[in-house]
Amino acid sequence: MRIRNNSQRSAAALAAGALLLSFAGTVGLGSAAAAEPVATPTPSSANIDFTKKGSLTLHKYEELAGSKLEGAVDSATDLAGLTKIDGAGFTIYKVTDIDLATEAGWDAAGDLSKSLGNTCPAAGGASGFEQTATGVTANGMVAFTGLDLGAYVVCETKLPAGVAAPSLPFLVTLPLPGTGSQAPWIYDVHAYPKNSSTSVVKDVRKVDGSPVDGRIEFTIDTKIPLVTDSKKLTKFEITDAVDARFSDVKVAKVELAGATFAEGTDYTAAAGNSVSVKIADSKLPAVAAAGGQSLKVTISATVQGGSADKLGSITNTANAHFEVDGNPTTTPSNEVHTNWGGFSILKYAKGSEAATLEGAEFSLFAGTVADGKCQPVEADNTVIASVKTDANGKASFPALFLGNSTVVDGKIVAAPTTGCFALVETKAPAGYTLLEKPIAVTVKATATGEFPTITVENTKKAAVTLPLTGAAGQVLLTLGSVAAVAIAGGLMLVRRRNQAEAR
Repeated sequence: MRIRNNSQRSAAALAAGALLLSFAGTVGLGSAAAAEPVATPTPSSANIDFTKKGSLTLHKYEELAGSKLEGAVDSATDLAGLTKIDGAGFTIYKVTDIDLATEAGWDAAGDLSKSLGNTCPAAGGASGFEQTATGVTANGMVAFTGLDLGAYVVCETKLPAGVAAPSLPFLVTLPLPGTGSQAPWIYDVHAYPKNSSTSVVKDVRKVDGSPVDGRIEFTIDTKIPLVTDSKKLTKFEITDAVDARFSDVKVAKVELAGATFAEGTDYTAAAGNSVSVKIADSKLPAVAAAGGQSLKVTISATVQGGSADKLGSITNTANAHFEVDGNPTTTPSNEVHTNWGGFSILKYAKGSEAATLEGAEFSLFAGTVADGKCQPVEADNTVIASVKTDANGKASFPALFLGNSTVVDGKIVAAPTTGCFALVETKAPAGYTLLEKPIAVTVKATATGEFPTITVENTKKAAVTLPLTGAAGQVLLTLGSVAAVAIAGGLMLVRRRNQAEAR
């Protein structure tokens, strides 16, 4: 928070105001004793006009490293280069036991300004404070108008999204002693309490190139909030509840500005799917000094294959937990998605799905999408996976990687939810004809991982031509024998007749 009435400046200004008020009162008394009777003079602008109302306008900007920009306390100033913050909630409390009409009241206001620390009246339960108004910033601003003159404590009581810690409480007087062109008193005060924002960007990718099963890497980039000299980073932790469908979950690396942190010395990590990376207390000052930069955590995991109905669309979100001066805040990351699909095969003899076939072998290839449709054409010669049907004629491709979401230039690119594949039979069961063409298969990722069954029928091989055998052959053979005997008998009769005639 930067405001012209910071602790030192406030004390000096308030003291000057008290002296000015005291001096003005002395001059007034002397004048009244010197001449009598006298007309009532017009009040001097050097005196506080307690008949007036005051206002306080808060302008909310993001803190920048090395930023020394301040707005004018008597007018609105658009601070070029700083980002306005919406959604910051403020509560103001009037200090009921401070009377700015007395010198003691100004002294008490100066003392309270120095002793506020980071505790708001509501949180501390202190007496002498009256909640006066609340408001939330829009377009980076919130205004409190029609306020009685007095001393007020201003507290940020609602953090906007992406903000790591609230601005420190501060005291403001209405009016505020002015100097130079702002003299003598400022009844409409503008203050510029700043916040340090943070962001958590999570990304995911498949690292082994395999279209089935394999390793997944999650990266979590957390922008370190800017912690000013008056504040202290007291906790920094990254947590990620990695989906149970991933196994062998490990924290692979923790990095800050290219430097790798050592586990056990610079951070501690929890094992298993409930990942926790907590920066060591001894490392917090170095992390705080890198405000505005990113701390990167890399987590690796293996997808659980075996059954596609346990996969489908898997979503993960990480969280960054900060404490600045003991004030905790949590900032969530974006969601990341890894999408998986699968399908089963039922192999059977043509004409009856009950006549299942064991021993059919299939290979799966990436298919080709043309005119928006999945075509049974192999995109290349790379075999994704191969299977063989079991005794029930079944086989499955349960863990097909369809794609993951990714972050490009800070924007989330959605993960593909469908995949096109070409199923090729490479070996038919004995006695059956091999399929001539691939089968186009479209696989979809669903939240619960349902997947279809592809039915594939086979035709028996054509029967080979065999020699005639059996009853029909025997009949033909018998008839042929009878005919031969008849012919032989006829020839014998003709021969005997010819011999008789010759005699």
